[in-house]
Amino acid sequence: MDEKTTGDSVPVHRPAVAVVSGPGPLVAGMFTQEAQLTWRLADGAERTGVLTSVTVPALYAAQTGNSVPVWLNASGDPRPPPPARYDIILNMLLAAAMVLAGAGVLLICCYLLCRVALDRHRLARWEQAWAVTGPRWTSRR
Repeated sequence: MDEKTTGDSVPVHRPAVAVVSGPGPLVAGMFTQEAQLTWRLADGAERTGVLTSVTVPALYAAQTGNSVPVWLNASGDPRPPPPARYDIILNMLLAAAMVLAGAGVLLICCYLLCRVALDRHRLARWEQAWAVTGPRWTSRR
């Protein structure tokens, strides 16, 4: 494993600052931008590379020479930034809503299956009772 981890085996990432040193290749995706960036590692070594706006979201508004925040793993490679607090809360609420909706659908399905089974049982009992009572009520001569 090339990333240092905490005791909970969570990768350790640290913030750093990169400088936009030039535009990236012209082949960028529809919703992504690329640029040449230069950043310093914790030991002072300098790295350069082409990064996308997926890894560096601040790249959308950056011009050549601007500083942008980046997140680096233990080996100094850029990683996407950690999710914001509101993103985590939104994901938790969405997951809870999905669990509740799934539980609701499951309960409705159980209710419908029980209802069908009970209706069949009730109708079968009515059929048996009518088979005994019916001939006494009707006269077929």
